[in-house]
Amino acid sequence: AHVADATIASEIQPTRALAARLAQLAQEAESRGLKSLAAECLVHRAEVLRQLGDQTPALQEANRALTRAEELGQKVPLAKAHYVKASILRAKGDPDARRDYTAALRLLDEVKGDTGNENVLERADLAAIHAECVKWSKSS
Repeated sequence: AHVADATIASEIQPTRALAARLAQLAQEAESRGLKSLAAECLVHRAEVLRQLGDQTPALQEANRALTRAEELGQKVPLAKAHYVKASILRAKGDPDARRDYTAALRLLDEVKGDTGNENVLERADLAAIHAECVKWSKSS
């Protein structure tokens, strides 16, 4: 319940206190063996930090989320982490952003191709990410 509250709050108004809370929740989830939940918290924390303009810590957190989600084989959090990382790199003018947008797009397409997930990209969170990834993965 706390993670859901923090996630919703991060969408409404990201704050430094919320970023700190997400870090705490990630650590608690990790210590309780809830590695999937910890990865989700890391992704949301990276996004909050990005929205606050804290690019360096946001990039570090996105990389941590990438590592954790990849270890767990979680495609959606992995795609979200690539998206956050790509957004940070694009804001810095780094051409490597395209690589991460492309990776996120590939993962989202894989998820959509899984049985029963044909409409997954209609989810509000994933639809927006997918649209951005399509746009920026093709940009030069």
